[in-house]
Amino acid sequence: MEGEIVRGKVEKLIDYKSFASYKNQLLKGNIWITKGIIYVKDDPGVFPTLQIDSAFLNEIIVTKNGKIMTEAMLAVSEKDDISIEVINEKVLPKCIVTTNEQQLKAFIEVEPGYEITRKIKNALLARRVTITLEEKKTVTEKVSIEEIRQALREANIFYGIREEVIIMASQAEEPVIYEVATGIPPQDGKDGFLEMKVDSKIKSLLREDERGNIDFRESREIPIVEIGEILGIIQPPQQGNTGISVTNKPIKPKPLNSITFYSENGTKLHGNRIVATRSGRPSIYEKDHIVKATVIPKFVQKGNVNLTTGNIHFFGDVEIKGEVEENMFVDAGSNVIVHSTISNSTVTAINSITSGGNIANSILSVGEKDTVIVQLDSYLRTITGQLEEMYEILSQTAQSVSYKNSEPKKSLKSIFKFLLQHRFNKFTDAAKNYIELVYQEKDVLKKEWQITAEQLKNLLFEVSQLDITLTQIQLLISMMHTIQDMNLLDFEESKIIYIASVSNSTLLCNGDIHVFGKGCLNSTIEAQGKVMICGYLRGGKITSKEGIKANIVGSTGGVKTILSVPAGSTIQIEKAYGGTTLHIGYKQLTLMDMQENITAYLNVNGNLVLK
Repeated sequence: MEGEIVRGKVEKLIDYKSFASYKNQLLKGNIWITKGIIYVKDDPGVFPTLQIDSAFLNEIIVTKNGKIMTEAMLAVSEKDDISIEVINEKVLPKCIVTTNEQQLKAFIEVEPGYEITRKIKNALLARRVTITLEEKKTVTEKVSIEEIRQALREANIFYGIREEVIIMASQAEEPVIYEVATGIPPQDGKDGFLEMKVDSKIKSLLREDERGNIDFRESREIPIVEIGEILGIIQPPQQGNTGISVTNKPIKPKPLNSITFYSENGTKLHGNRIVATRSGRPSIYEKDHIVKATVIPKFVQKGNVNLTTGNIHFFGDVEIKGEVEENMFVDAGSNVIVHSTISNSTVTAINSITSGGNIANSILSVGEKDTVIVQLDSYLRTITGQLEEMYEILSQTAQSVSYKNSEPKKSLKSIFKFLLQHRFNKFTDAAKNYIELVYQEKDVLKKEWQITAEQLKNLLFEVSQLDITLTQIQLLISMMHTIQDMNLLDFEESKIIYIASVSNSTLLCNGDIHVFGKGCLNSTIEAQGKVMICGYLRGGKITSKEGIKANIVGSTGGVKTILSVPAGSTIQIEKAYGGTTLHIGYKQLTLMDMQENITAYLNVNGNLVLK
């Protein structure tokens, strides 16, 4: 019939007994968790096991037959009574206030109160099951505005508080950190400084023309000042502004340094102005807020230096417009310029020697007296340190009640002598060496060294009945510190020997040596700085602490020429003939044949290599 629905019936017979047997077989030896309940099915050959998720060791407590599970893994059976306790968590709101190191900023860390509820996750059928949890976090209580204000008060935060941040923090539903208060940083001032009014630098060395000759009219651009001219102005420190911390306390700006000025020959301080008291070359050194100024006079010898003129000993600059003839001696307290040759003579200077002629059979020395100053400075540091200790002992003794009430009262001189003999032996030795060296070199030392030596001599060897005083010792200590401060600046000006050519001579310099003309023949050169030889270098020995650069070294005849530098420095040569010996550190190499454009140095393994 059209449209008729025919309903059929399907019969399926279920063998419930067989299904139960299959299910029981499937569950054997397994464990599972459903709705927080542990199920287990025994199997004689298998031990189902249970373990706790390591992330929840403190939140899950498993008890087996009345005993809490402590081992990492637990074997269970149908006979065991297993229970699981899950620990929920409730955290109160938190508010912490911290500041930065300068207390210019305060930070508030807020964390609202919350509750964590946990339940055991279902675990599928397995022989080993891990108990783990599901967590739900619910914010229960926010940090109140009053709690934030109270935390700020307890942290002593009273300045620069930002109200809008407090409101934001009170509404936070997650842990946050806000900058809740800001202070005012101090504004640092400006250290005292020297305002230069003259250019005291020597701008250039000798200049060669197209033919390689020296034009002494353009020799060195040396600045000259006249009497009464202002060399510089010592500007005082400019104070900064005090800041305010978030605890409402003042924050002072960093301490400022003032200029300490030492006036030497040719200068005087009028107010804060350094004024020249004679004509000459201004010399102003500055280091670590210590300024030393002098005006160096200049001696000009218009002709040669010979037996008629006599030797030259001059404190300042010396310019010789002729030559230095045989067996003469020139000694300058600053710079020496010789227009022509130097033969069989000795020329010494504190800062520089410049010559446009050949140096033959002579000795040139620059900065050699620095070694005297270094030795004196070493003695002086020992003396000062020990004298300061003795001053403290004498001062405490003089102020003590027992000393004031003692009869008869010992003199400070007798106590001083006792300390020298029994405790401060180094003082006596250093003082004797200092006094002896000062008298030995008095012609080249400044008056301060000699005054100190005289005072030390009186302190140690004076036989008069006059007692020494604490003020006397204190003034001596102060003068020693002054000399040490001035000594810092005595080595600031660079040392240099700058000559055209040299033969059969000795050049010694506490700085650089530059032979800019024809070259160097059979000479000894020792420099604490660099050595540069533009022409030839034949015979002799060149020693430099900071490296050697030479053009042509040695000769076709194999003349012995030695170049020596310490490890870490290099030797550069445009052309080196066989017989040239290179010393670098403890390594040595003698070239057997000619080589060009070489650089010698020690590699990382300490071997001397050429490249």
